[in-house]
Amino acid sequence: LRETLLALLLISLTASVLGSYLIARSVTRPLRSLTESATKMQQGDYSEAIDVRQDDEIGVLATSLNHMRQGIATRESEILRLAYQDSLTGLPNRALFNDRLTQATAIAKRKDLPLSIVVIDLDRFKTVNDTLGHAAGDELLDVARRPAGTIPDPPRMHEIDGAAITTQFDAQAFVKGDLGPG
Repeated sequence: LRETLLALLLISLTASVLGSYLIARSVTRPLRSLTESATKMQQGDYSEAIDVRQDDEIGVLATSLNHMRQGIATRESEILRLAYQDSLTGLPNRALFNDRLTQATAIAKRKDLPLSIVVIDLDRFKTVNDTLGHAAGDELLDVARRPAGTIPDPPRMHEIDGAAITTQFDAQAFVKGDLGPG
């Protein structure tokens, strides 16, 4: 009888330890995944969805974090669009133009390549827009965009202060041979 009780005690103890380990692991794994995802979001990486497939509180937390991740990514994308795009023309603005020009200039200098910038000044664009309407302003912008359509691998267009549209020929395009020299 004593040996039977001792055997049952050992079996019960082993089952308890194994069960405790499995329960703890089922909690810590999802929490580790949530922690890793939260760290990525803190660093600005919203690309990966949190993959926790549980119907308990941890699953609810993972779903909430996924909604938060999507909301933050959407708002951050909109903030960048507002910061770098002209709301009227939809073209990149001066800030983005300056950033791209700095990058293209650095590439051109580093690789000893030519870089061209064409500026098309639209005098009285605001007056055209205000007096003749946005449709007329849009037509004027279409006319300003036409030169870009005659060049292979169309360059980037930028609106600056509502008065000028610049065309930037990226120095990297010269490296690829897309635009040719000069």
